[in-house]
Amino acid sequence: MHKVMYKKKIQKVSVGKRQFYRRVANEVKCSIPQTSTSSDIHFIPIIPSTSSTIYSIHNEVTTEQNIDISLDSDSSNSNDSFHEHSNVGYHNSNNNEMNQSSTIATTMCEPVENLASCDSSPYNQENKKVIMNDLSSKLKDWATIENRVSQVALTSLLHILSPFHPELPLDSRTLLKTPKYIETKKLETGEYYHFGLLDILKNLLLKHDFTETILQLSVNIDGLPLFHSTNTQLWPILGLIKNSDIKSKPFAIGIFCGTSKPVPLNLYLEDFINEVNLLKQGFQVNNRVYYIRLLNFICDAPARAFLKCVKSHGGYSSCDKCWEPGNYYKGRVILKGITSTLRTDTSFLLQQDEDHHISTSPLIDTEIGMVSAFPLDYMHAVCLGVTRKLLNVWVGGNLKVRLRSRTVDILSKHLISLKPFIPIEFNRKPRSLSELPRWKATEFRTFLLYVGPLILKNNIDLAVYEHFLLLHCGISLLLSFKYISDYGCEHATELLNIFVKHCEHIYGLEFYAYNVHILCHLTRDVEMYGPLDMFSAFPFENYLGQIKHLLKSSYKPLKQICRRLKESNFDIKIVSHEGIKHYFEHNSGQTLTNEKCKQFKKVFFKDFILSINSYSSADSYCMSNEGLVIQIHNILLNSDGCTIVLGKHFISYESFYHYPLDSRHLHIFEVTNLSQLHSWHIEDITAKCMLLPLDSDQVCWISLPLIHTL
Repeated sequence: MHKVMYKKKIQKVSVGKRQFYRRVANEVKCSIPQTSTSSDIHFIPIIPSTSSTIYSIHNEVTTEQNIDISLDSDSSNSNDSFHEHSNVGYHNSNNNEMNQSSTIATTMCEPVENLASCDSSPYNQENKKVIMNDLSSKLKDWATIENRVSQVALTSLLHILSPFHPELPLDSRTLLKTPKYIETKKLETGEYYHFGLLDILKNLLLKHDFTETILQLSVNIDGLPLFHSTNTQLWPILGLIKNSDIKSKPFAIGIFCGTSKPVPLNLYLEDFINEVNLLKQGFQVNNRVYYIRLLNFICDAPARAFLKCVKSHGGYSSCDKCWEPGNYYKGRVILKGITSTLRTDTSFLLQQDEDHHISTSPLIDTEIGMVSAFPLDYMHAVCLGVTRKLLNVWVGGNLKVRLRSRTVDILSKHLISLKPFIPIEFNRKPRSLSELPRWKATEFRTFLLYVGPLILKNNIDLAVYEHFLLLHCGISLLLSFKYISDYGCEHATELLNIFVKHCEHIYGLEFYAYNVHILCHLTRDVEMYGPLDMFSAFPFENYLGQIKHLLKSSYKPLKQICRRLKESNFDIKIVSHEGIKHYFEHNSGQTLTNEKCKQFKKVFFKDFILSINSYSSADSYCMSNEGLVIQIHNILLNSDGCTIVLGKHFISYESFYHYPLDSRHLHIFEVTNLSQLHSWHIEDITAKCMLLPLDSDQVCWISLPLIHTL
């Protein structure tokens, strides 16, 4: 009966192999119990070949013998293997059609005398070993670097894979080579573990070939609270390679965990200082000598004061860059002066300003500039400092400048309405001002540079609005290589100094906090290190969040984090942009010529993404080298391999504001009226733009270039 049914199912010889195997497998599930004693039909499971290993079976099968074959040579597990593999073929020795089908199946394999001899051959054993090593490394990278899979989930996966790959371990700790012991150094307030900078750099240099032999290292040290219910906190020492040909992600050099700041400071920094001084003399990798140069320390104000052993930002003579003593006013120390004598590395070493110093910093042993090598971080000083202070004053500050609740509601609704127009490069979209206490640094940056000038216009007092534009223009100038080269740092210095001077008249003397005062010193660091983003704490803050997510419980948090980082083998990610990448091919777009071109919906160019308007309108605007704002309608790749942007450009351009400078100088325009279709080469695109509607009908727009893409 089963023989007849089977014969009917395979009469269609033209069926595909995959469908044929599937049908046969379904039939066998029903037929095995009834045909176990029959000698008419005999089945051989066919194990498909992979790209790396060839599994072979014998073609000659007698009618009196049943043969079971599994992945390994252990016949005791043959029945389990028989049921576990989905792609199997079966050979009927008494049926011509089955013989024809089995011929198709057996061509997938090399005929040998028996399976045991195939597995035991030196060639297959060598290939098998290579495959398993490659599989283990890929599993390890997948679990630690790519997805950060928990050890419980990874162990469960290994148990699932074990019947198919018995060479794999059954425990995640064996696969990841989790260290059993983590030896920490005891401090007064906690314990510290030093990973070792040399091992991390060797691992980086062995994987990537760099032309420069002097590795410039930026260091970040900051506190990170771990739990809401305890005082437990981390103080990691993070590093970042800042060479021009290396764009790496941050990595951990050492981590302290305790109930407060690491005390004593010299014991906390001892291993780091000794290793840096040693690596400055050179170390060898691949017959090449490399040197470490400690470039700078990027920290917020409390961490800078802690590392330099100077007055904190709320005290007298607390400015890192000048000798401004400060005055006591309404319960706080204000720093009003902007023309005080500037500090130098020499004056710091000699401790000429005794009111500024508390003790001697151990970092002096590294021979770095204790003033010049500690630039001001604009993420904390400007975004989380001045911009947040302005918004807090407008929402709930002095009645002289506080906005009406109705105005705050209007601004909040306007912010939320702009969400669909924010490009993909912005991880956080605008939120209501009612959530202001929970805004992150990137949200304050977006408000200051892009959406603030739009939503505040005509909604707040003109003097307050123009005062805000002073900060907006000054910071925008200091964020771009192009703006710095075109206008220099002097213009930005003038704008920021005017902003600081006018704070007294608008907000009162109590507004002169530390973060407001140091605005007049930002350009000095820009002249030394480049645009503000070149020495900001944004990448370090992102990495701190990743470190915190490594914790699974509150039990021995330092050892948990150290084990997770060691499992990843300190794989430092290198940010690389390999030319132009195209995504989502389609055939429904417009073209200007009869030439056959491939059409795409999205293209990755330099460090930003452009899309066609029908796919993502927020990412479909860019600026050409002629200053035209373009709305992209299609992306073409011609036969010569050139990428062409097809779109319409705006015809009418007006300045959005005229004070403190014409917005045209920052490529900010009011744009209207689109032209006919034109084409531009991708190399003629100089920046990506954000377009925000100026009216409800979306006829007039404000165009702002994304500063980091200029």
